[in-house]
Amino acid sequence: MNREVLSEFMKDNFTRNLRIEDLAYLNGMSVSSFKRNFEKDFYLTPAKWLKEKRI
Repeated sequence: MNREVLSEFMKDNFTRNLRIEDLAYLNGMSVSSFKRNFEKDFYLTPAKWLKEKRI
């Protein structure tokens, strides 16, 4: 998944009460692949990114 698609998906869904496991599933990835790809593209873990966006 490229960064633009993941970024758009996260912007559209960060307000929903989804777990990291749910986000990975909706993106067609395992949890470990999702976390690895996310951190590579955003330089933050998904949990930290979500926390910052939701504040």
